[in-house]
Amino acid sequence: MSGEVTETFFEEGDHVEQGDLLFTLDDTAAKLQVENAQATYNTAVAGAAQNQGSIDVQRASAENSVATADESIQNVLDACDTLSDTYNDVQNQINEMEDSKDDLKKAAKQAEAYYKKVTKASSIIGKCTNIASQYAEVAEAAAAGDEAAIAEAAALKAQFLGYFSEIVSEIGGTAGSDVDPAASHAAEYNAYIAAVTGNPILTMEGLSAEVSTARNNMNSANSAISSVESGISSLETQKDSINNSKRSTALSYDQAVRGKEIAQKNLDYYNNYTAPGTIATSEAALRQAQVGVDSAKLQLDYTRITAPVSGTIESITVEKYGMAQAGNPVVVITNKDNMVVNFGVSERIMKTLKEGQTVTVERNGAVYSGTISEIPLNMDMQSGLFVIKAVVHAGGGELISGTSVKVTTDTDQVKQALTIPVDAVYYDSSDAYVYTVESGVVRKTPVETGIFDDEKIEIISGLSVESVVVTSWSSELRDGLGVSANCIN
Repeated sequence: MSGEVTETFFEEGDHVEQGDLLFTLDDTAAKLQVENAQATYNTAVAGAAQNQGSIDVQRASAENSVATADESIQNVLDACDTLSDTYNDVQNQINEMEDSKDDLKKAAKQAEAYYKKVTKASSIIGKCTNIASQYAEVAEAAAAGDEAAIAEAAALKAQFLGYFSEIVSEIGGTAGSDVDPAASHAAEYNAYIAAVTGNPILTMEGLSAEVSTARNNMNSANSAISSVESGISSLETQKDSINNSKRSTALSYDQAVRGKEIAQKNLDYYNNYTAPGTIATSEAALRQAQVGVDSAKLQLDYTRITAPVSGTIESITVEKYGMAQAGNPVVVITNKDNMVVNFGVSERIMKTLKEGQTVTVERNGAVYSGTISEIPLNMDMQSGLFVIKAVVHAGGGELISGTSVKVTTDTDQVKQALTIPVDAVYYDSSDAYVYTVESGVVRKTPVETGIFDDEKIEIISGLSVESVVVTSWSSELRDGLGVSANCIN
């Protein structure tokens, strides 16, 4: 990076160890960048916490909706049970009332029949009373021996006894020839009738009262029947209302079930998509903010230039309060044993490298080993590449500073891979193929290739370990050619 030199710590000819601080640049802007990056990171942390809080609230709301839907379903089911129990209770009441109605109808029928009997008896007793009055008028003459009176009295008594027997047969009691029409006309008639017949109602007054009582009983029975029928009608109406409620409750159940399905889908969608998406966004913002912090700190570190290797300072091109320009060498350090090589790689290759990874350096047929010491976060704007630094074990100064070398290192690695010579693979446009030998005949075989180096290439599919691959090229090589193959392991 470029900047004003604020301090230098060594001069030309001084010996330095790897990591010694050579000079510093003005770090004011770099510190501000660190503070800004840290503030951005803190904002991202707060945003992530706020998002997490919002996620918890919304998830709780969605879960509560599911629980509420479950409660609604249970309430509807409980309501259905209650309606069914109520319906059964009402039906039982109707059944009981129907039984009571049957009993009341029987009682009403009996009361009506009895009412007809006492009404008929009351009519007959009136006839008996008239005959008794006529009998009393002729009884005295009959007692005096008047033959006509005696005959009339006998006829009246027979008629009286006939009517009286009819009354007794209707109402009950004892009827016989000892009933005296004259006595029945006397003031002691009631007591007389009661004594003779054993039934005190066989009088005008008794039958009149019995008629009234029978009428009341009959009316009461009919009124009770009407009351029961009204009650049954009311209960039938209640049953219809219950059935309507049950149909309404069935609709409520369907709505509650659909509500539960919607609530559950909303919860599942939130858990599977919305919440993970929000979390992923927050995490990405945090990672981006952290990269900003790391980059700002790295820029701050770049204000402190240290010796990459141990050695002797041959030249210094900067001084205190002077300007150091990015890309221009400012300190040259020589070391007979270890040197630094800089090489540029693309972003894809940069992402496969690690600090401490082994590299191989070649120059003029000589091969040297080394390790990667620094991998930058930022791309070199002039070359568009990432400039990697590696410490090379030069072996006593055989490498010269400023010279070009060939650097080799592994960028990809596959274990237990099927490989063939790289020159055995041909290409038709972008499609790879090889020539194999099957039963003495050359076959053009499509293959899928993987990583490769100068000598071998990985075969992902298309061949097996038993495949015989043609590795020597010939202008006559074609599909279907007959050959004799010499296999080389």
